[in-house]
Amino acid sequence: FLFSCYKVADYYIQAAKSASGFNRLYAILLAAEDHSAENSKELTAAEKYGALKAENSDFAGWISIAGTNISYPVMQSSDRPDYYLRRDFSGKYSYYGTPYAEEECDVGVSDNTVIYGHNMKNGTMFSALENYLSEDFFKAYRYIDFDTLSSFGRYEIVAVFKYDAAGSEFKYHEFVNAASQTDFDKYIFECKRRSVYDTGTSAEYGDKLITLSTCEYSREKGRLVVVAKKI
Repeated sequence: FLFSCYKVADYYIQAAKSASGFNRLYAILLAAEDHSAENSKELTAAEKYGALKAENSDFAGWISIAGTNISYPVMQSSDRPDYYLRRDFSGKYSYYGTPYAEEECDVGVSDNTVIYGHNMKNGTMFSALENYLSEDFFKAYRYIDFDTLSSFGRYEIVAVFKYDAAGSEFKYHEFVNAASQTDFDKYIFECKRRSVYDTGTSAEYGDKLITLSTCEYSREKGRLVVVAKKI
């Protein structure tokens, strides 16, 4: 009984710490925007996110989706795979982790940037991606904003699909750079073929992609995947 009480209490403590940590980052971004407005100066991506990069060099960008509570930093630790799976922005333990990019990606440069985030039961992190299983929701919110230090970026969703990590031969998370146009076209074809509905949007060789990945609980090792192209 005492152990159960401890686990419940710890869950809520971790949730509060995670929220507090991200709120601090939001405040830093808001301060940068306010400073820009006061000086009647258009803010560049480097200026908006520079303070976060200075605080942690693993900061790679910021992802947000209208109509959801997804608005988080994206981290990358190329020499420590999955480092932010259970760590906060500062690198301290967090059950909620922080969204992070696949270590093989060159964020903003690679053909495809793969970004992972937890599907938390309290509706935080990437859990809102489940909304995209509804075509009506997709039609209302078909764009994803992913900014890097070099530029602001908007992406249009190409495909939404469920994935079995235990048995699928299609390794979506391993596609980072296309060896050829044929390689790129095969990836898009497979994503579109698996999509739960036709988005009416595709991608062509030369487009930059992001692939968002989170857990999907209808199967033991399920994943929910959202693929989008930069516009």
